Amino acid sequence: MHITNTLFARNTGAGGEAIGIATSGQATIVNSTIATPTVAALSAIHVVIGDIFITNTLIASHTTGVLQQPFGGGSVSMNTMFFPGVDTPGFNTAAPVNVITGASPFVDPAHDDYHLAAGNAAINSGIDAGAEVDYDGDPRPQLGKVDIGYDELMPRKVFLAAVQK
Repeated sequence: MHITNTLFARNTGAGGEAIGIATSGQATIVNSTIATPTVAALSAIHVVIGDIFITNTLIASHTTGVLQQPFGGGSVSMNTMFFPGVDTPGFNTAAPVNVITGASPFVDPAHDDYHLAAGNAAINSGIDAGAEVDYDGDPRPQLGKVDIGYDELMPRKVFLAAVQK
């Protein structure tokens, strides 16, 4: 299973988590966003079994980011993550590597628009994980480095009118 450039907004699986994973093989989650407008009481990702690799992913407003089922088997690896509004980034997992901290403004989370807004710490904080475009088809990277999450913030163009005196 491979998940890239995906938004999970207000998603709930059978156990209440946003994503439940049970695979006998490997799964990857790259440049994705898992968020709710208010804090969800359960984990964003619940791993029952399998080897899971999570990179450049933004998990917002969950009590637990990633929960690995005790005695389930497999492993969870997290690299270059952003956990705004998350109490416990990983439970029963290896510690995430390269955790980004800072402000997390989104365009309109009340209406599930989790595009990055100016000032979001996810901007230019990611690593090249092979995703050449974002969810909207915008090229990655913009402004130097890859953004964390499903959205790559596009620079705005400003046009100035020529004024003659």
